[in-house]
Parts: sequence; structure tokens; C-alpha cells
Amino acid sequence: MTRKNVRYLTEYLCFALFLTAAKYAETLSGLACVAVPAVFAALRLKRNALILLPLLLAASVLCDPSAEALICGGSAVAVALLLQAIQYFSRKRLPEPAYMTAAALCAIPYFFFGSHINAAVSAAVSFFTVRAAIAVLRFIDFPHRPSAEEFPSFIIAAWMAGLVLSRLNVGAFSALPPLFIAAGRLLSPSWGALAGAAVSAVAGAAFAGGETVRIAAIYAFSVLVSNKHSRFGGLIGVSVHALSMALGVSELQPFSLIAPGVIAVVSAVIPDRKLAKFSLPVFGELLKRSVINKERADAGKKIAALAGAFEALKEALSRDYEGNPARMAELKHILQSKVCTDCPGRERCMRALGGSEPESALGELLEAAVRNGKASILDATPFLSSVCVRLKKLIDSAGELAEKERGFEREKAETKENKKILIAEVNALSSALKRLSEGVAKPLSYNGEAEKSIVRELAKTNVYAEALVYGNDEVRLTVPENCDRTAVKAVIEKILSAKMQCVGEESRAFCRVSLSYLKQPRYRLAYGERIISAGEFGSGDVHKVFSPGRGKALIVLSDGMGHDSEAAVNASSAVRLIECFAKAGFDAETALECTGKLLAARNKEEFNAVDIALIDTETGTAEIIKQGARESFLLHGEDVEIIECGTLPLGIVDSAPSVDKVRLSPEDFLIMVTDGIVDALGKDGISDILTSKRFVNPDDIAASVMDEYLHSSGNTPPDDGSVVVARLI
Repeated sequence: MTRKNVRYLTEYLCFALFLTAAKYAETLSGLACVAVPAVFAALRLKRNALILLPLLLAASVLCDPSAEALICGGSAVAVALLLQAIQYFSRKRLPEPAYMTAAALCAIPYFFFGSHINAAVSAAVSFFTVRAAIAVLRFIDFPHRPSAEEFPSFIIAAWMAGLVLSRLNVGAFSALPPLFIAAGRLLSPSWGALAGAAVSAVAGAAFAGGETVRIAAIYAFSVLVSNKHSRFGGLIGVSVHALSMALGVSELQPFSLIAPGVIAVVSAVIPDRKLAKFSLPVFGELLKRSVINKERADAGKKIAALAGAFEALKEALSRDYEGNPARMAELKHILQSKVCTDCPGRERCMRALGGSEPESALGELLEAAVRNGKASILDATPFLSSVCVRLKKLIDSAGELAEKERGFEREKAETKENKKILIAEVNALSSALKRLSEGVAKPLSYNGEAEKSIVRELAKTNVYAEALVYGNDEVRLTVPENCDRTAVKAVIEKILSAKMQCVGEESRAFCRVSLSYLKQPRYRLAYGERIISAGEFGSGDVHKVFSPGRGKALIVLSDGMGHDSEAAVNASSAVRLIECFAKAGFDAETALECTGKLLAARNKEEFNAVDIALIDTETGTAEIIKQGARESFLLHGEDVEIIECGTLPLGIVDSAPSVDKVRLSPEDFLIMVTDGIVDALGKDGISDILTSKRFVNPDDIAASVMDEYLHSSGNTPPDDGSVVVARLI
């Protein structure tokens, strides 16, 4: 027997036991609001009706072997079958309200065989219980944190449990106190969750009478006040219950203390770290990891298919659709139709051509007109000059056709240029999607041992957490919102033997929070900057330092043409485009290429000199990418390395950027400057500044270079100047 079959049989065996217990509790309490709603909830979640409905009928008759029980159970089975039939023939899955209404209707027979009040309460409760049961069954199938929409369903489930279990008494035994003790221990990490469940259950128990609600209140109060020391909540409850008996507040029933006493002792003996794994599913981050990886693989395939579609679009756009080779013949035919069709000299012309159509003599005139944009008497061949009786009309018509043809060619050239831009964008998008599909389709690797160790260590400090560890560098935790974040981080770093940083915090249900941690990269980037404007209304120098992805830092320095507001807008546009492309997953070179093509497509003739440094904060390697930018400087101790650029700026013509790869150590400084600085100080002058003294802070270098620039220009800079200095720490 396969594992799947074992699970299948186990699930329906549990259903059978649950339905039997539920029907027995309903028989004792007089309320029928558990078993039928649970079955309808299971049917809604696509459980096998051919198994569930006979189980429901058998449980009804087994707990109450009477004709009334058979009729009531049979009517519920009939309603369920009717729902299934409607769903089958309509080919549509019925919504939850339909199942909720059907469950409420199943209480109608109890109006004839029991108390009208109990029947009415059962109908009302059954309606809402279906949704609560759906939430609980989904939770069991795929544990997750209850959403804001599901949380009321859990409260309803707690109220229903108190309502039914308060009537489930066998002699001195009551099911309610042991339930409170167990729930208090499991829910104790979240006071809000425990309070909600306790108040709901006490409210349900209030329907059973004074003695029951007093007992429920005693145990609810005990588990609430002992939340931080939940191991002893049960013992406190039993002690208070015994004291209330001794004082005459509660009925003297010593034997009723046996069951809760046993549960209280067991609860006190079990240490927190052993119980942590049972309490975790209540707060929900326990995921079916195989399902996650399957969904990631499916998503990766879809993204790869989308990338393939863009690749096909790029190939289609890349085909060079030139004009029809027979275009000149078509033009000659059009010219003949306009001039020669009704010409009185047509016959004489054809005789002179040996019987050929006149269009055979129009080629040279038409080619000259298309080449020059117009036609004149000088373009006419000797044959046309001596034979054609409509020479002037022929020349004018050829000129008109040539003008139209040149207009078509201009449009065609513009379309071709726009198509180049579109091809570049589509190609970049296709490449980015391919990389994204590879990353998404890659299965997540979980570190089970590290997860267990983190949960165990946190439990020792009374922090009940759930941990997901991806590899050895990413951790996701759910913890109480009032826990010590510093202690949590220390535990993670101890288990993973790595420095971690918290990169996200989100509130969750039950007064818990979800914390995300990433391994700190080997280096972090420190940088200094100085910028000065030579114009009155803005600077053409714009820079941005940001992270395009995990473990990466990107510095962009753009120098727009001029030093006014238009130059500032132009440079800002270039930096913004590069930033968006980089964050979307495009590599730096592709982002630069796409930005250049978009800027070149504008009507204004403007250009940008762009300097980019893409730094890997894990390895220290850096790519220096330049498009028309001036030299950059790499300071190694007392040595200065100059990184040149030999390409034109963005927005002039298509040209590949220059790319240099360097390795940065924590002692090195990368200095990026615009042309105003280099033109004023020279490469040697900047090198002398860098080696004049020992620098530690990159901001000091930026300040020294800018001070020297202002000094050399008499505090009136002739051009915008920018300095960006970076160092790995």
C-alpha cells in the first residue's frame, strides 16, 4: 500500500471518529451544530461524498439508534446529495454561502423531534460553523497563519466548542477543564490568541448554566494569568477549582478534579522546548515545502515561456524587410498610366521602341528624379526629348512621384530606427525574464537542522518561534511581537555561525511578527560625494548610489550637456532610466544601451556622459562601465590607476560602452569625476591630490578634490563638477 493510500485511509478514519464523537456530544447537549457543518465543509473542500455521507448516517444512528436520528441523518445526506448534483450538472463549484445555507436547513427536522429553541440555535450556529470548519480543515491540510478573514472563523469554532463541550458531561467528568488546560499551554505564546479563544469558549459555555460557566471561567482565568508561565496554568486552575469547592462557591465534586489534575500535571512536566513543535502550527508559517518548490517550478516555466515569446518577437522585428525589388518597375508603370495612356503620340512612341510599351523608356528619368528629389528637362533622355509630345507633363509627374517616394523612404528610415530601439528593449526584457525564470524555477533548499536548532534555542528563553532557513544565508521567523529582537538575532548568528541583518518585519495574527534575516555580505559600501553647479538654474551632473539586487551596489554618475535646468532634467532622466532597468534585472551594460537608444529617440539633440560602477559586496569585484565619461581613478595605497574611456556619450550614435573589471580591497578607493573636474585639474593634478596624504574616509577625498577645483577656478567654476568616492568596508 502506497503512502498516499495510507494517508487517504487515515484521513477518513479520523473523520469517522470525529463524526461519532461529535454526534455523541450533540446527543448529550441537545444541539446539532457540529457534525453536519463539518461534513458540508469537507464536501466544499472536495472530500469524497460517497465515503463521508455514509459515515455521517452511521454515526447518527450509532449514537442515537432511533427513527428520529435516522430521519435527521438521512435528510442531511439528501440535502448534501442534492448540492452535489446541482454542482455536477451546472459544471460550477457552488460558493460557500450555498453550503452554509444547506447546513442550516438540515436543522429543520429537529423542530419536529426536539426542542424548538435548540433547533433554532442549531440552524443559526450551523450556518456559521461551516465557514469555521472550512478554515480549520484548510489549516490542517496546509498550516498557515489565519488571515484577517479567517480569524473570526477560529473564534466561532472556539465558541462552538464551548457551547457543545459544556454539555458533554459523563458523571463528574467534564470535557471543558482539560480542554482549557491543553489550549492554554498550546496558545500561550500569544496572549491575544489565548484571550480570544478563552472568552469565546466561556461565552459558549454560558448556554449550559451557572455551574458550567463558573468552572469555565475559573480555568479561563487561570490560563490567562499564567500565560508567561503556561506550564503551571493547569495546576493553578485545579487549585482554584478545589478552593471554590471548599468555599462552597462550586458544587462539591472531588472526582471532577481527576481529569483536569492529570492533564495539569502532564502539562507541567513537559518542558517548553518539547512542546514548541506542537504549538507552532497554530501561528502558521509551517509550509508544505514540496508544494512551494512545485509552484516555483511551474512559475519558472511560465516566465521562461514568456521570455521565449519576447525572443520570438525580437527575431521577427530583427528581420530586415526591405522594399520590393520591383518597386522601380511599379513606379514606371504608374508614371505611364498617368501620362501615356491617352497620349496622342503613343503609337508613334511604341513604333520607335519596336512595339514595346512606353514605360520601357522612362527608367532613366524616373531614377534621376528619385535620386535628386525632382526631375528636370536635363534628366530626359534624347529619345524622350525627340519623341515625347507630353514631355513637360512627364517631367512634372515624375517629380511628384519622386517626392512621394522620398517621403515614404523617410518614414521607413524613422520606422527602422524606432524598430531598433524596440528590438533592444525586447531583447533586454527577454534576457531579464530568462534570468528570472532560472532563479524562480530553482528549488528552495531548506536547512532542517538549523531550523530545529533555532526553535530549540529560542524555546529555552520562552520565545516560541517557527523558523524557515534557506541554505545558510536566509532565515524567516515568526515570533511573539514583544520578544527581544537582539536575543533572537544572536541565536540565529550562533546557529548559522554568520553575521545576519534583519531586512523585514511584518505583523501577523495572534500578536506575532514575521522577521526576515539575510546574511550580511562580506563588505558594505561607504562613499563620499561633492557636487557644484556652474549654472544658476541647476546642474547637469546627477548621480545615484543604490542596490540593484542582493549583494550588489551600483554607482551612476551622469553628466548632461550644458549646466542649466534642461541639462539637469536630461541627466536625471538618464540616471532614472538606468536605475529602473537595473532594478528590473537588466545587467548594467544592457541598461546603458537601452537608455542610450531611448534618449537618442528624442527630438532634441542632447547627450549624456555616463559613468557606472557595479560593485559586488561579497567578492569585492567591480565593473567600471563608461559611455563618453571621463577618467576614473583607483587609489591603491600610494599608487593611482587611471581607468580611461574611448567611447562617445549617450544620445549621439550607437556605440558599445567601455568595460573594465577591477578588484577592490578594503584599503582601495574608487574615484569617479565629471569632465569639469578633469579639465580644470588634469589627470596628473588629481593623482597628486590622491597621493598627497593618507586618506581613511572617502568623504575626505571628495572634499579635497572639490576644494582644489574651486581654488583653481577662483571659486567661480566654469563647468559643473561632481566627485563620488567609494570604498569597501
